[in-house]
Amino acid sequence: MCTRWPADMLADPKHILREGAARPDPASQPILEIDGFSVIFGGTRGRGGLVAVDKVSLNVGSAQTVALVGESGSGKSTLGLAVMRHYLASTGAIRFESKDIATFNKAQLKAYRRQVQMINQDPYASLSPRMRIRDIIAEPMKAHNMYEGPGERDAEIEKLAGQCGLPAGLLDRFPDALSGGQRQRVAIARALALRPKLVVADEPTSALDVSVQAQILKLLQQLKDEFGVSYLFISHNLAVVRQVADDVVVLLSGKVVERGPTEALFSKPLHPYSRSLIDAIPVPDPDAPFAFNVGQARSSRRELVAGCPFSDRCAFVTEVCKGQMPPLEEKANGQRVACWHADAINLDKK
Repeated sequence: MCTRWPADMLADPKHILREGAARPDPASQPILEIDGFSVIFGGTRGRGGLVAVDKVSLNVGSAQTVALVGESGSGKSTLGLAVMRHYLASTGAIRFESKDIATFNKAQLKAYRRQVQMINQDPYASLSPRMRIRDIIAEPMKAHNMYEGPGERDAEIEKLAGQCGLPAGLLDRFPDALSGGQRQRVAIARALALRPKLVVADEPTSALDVSVQAQILKLLQQLKDEFGVSYLFISHNLAVVRQVADDVVVLLSGKVVERGPTEALFSKPLHPYSRSLIDAIPVPDPDAPFAFNVGQARSSRRELVAGCPFSDRCAFVTEVCKGQMPPLEEKANGQRVACWHADAINLDKK
């Protein structure tokens, strides 16, 4: 079954942005820096383990949305959880406002988690069924002693609920009385209750139907404009990513294979894997052909070799691709790509 996106979303992928909104300046000091960061599960001192994230580097600026995209198992969610410091680095570092989060003590970590919040994928599983909506939103406020008394806190909860499109009458209900879209709005309100500088949004719309997805994406953009929050937006759905992201980072088998400004990457992808992801976006024409066949994925991440992680599926593969991982090189339009043949191959759709 082909997903049917609203016509205005397909015609203008940036239709939900605030009119006249300026793209964040990538040259400004980033609030989040991920530098050569790796996560390796199992093994001994990194040997024989599963490399979930492999020497990833990226920055997120103030009021900027950076999207992590890739197929299942590409390392997107693992990297997002590492930003929340659920995983520590096997190599490299994650810095928030120039401070290495791995060095934080208990007090510093609490302060960090006030500044960095997460929106989980499943609104049904991320909310306690035993708590009223008001208490769910209030919980982080209480944990961080944000307000002097319940009156001030309740006033802020009602204001925040309104900003997130939740009627005040829903605040005293339990999550099972709400729709999926309303539950995700509650999750967003809870994440923004502490006025964070960065929100890690892990597939925040994947459990919702298409019409509700559009509403949630518009809400996230409105809240970004209002609060100046930055997003690390994790998704496998490039149709969604094109609407909300300022920059896109393409992950495959834990490695960055391409990154760059959203419109530049979508208009002219430089890596064959990026092209295959874009070709997979559903279009209104069921007879529209794909550009090329991406082949079969390898059966195990443990079988990865030293070369490009796409080499077993790529139509342009050569021996150098199999033997050595290409560096991430800067190209035109702010794009960077890790492909030995990026300058020679033509990925334009015919």
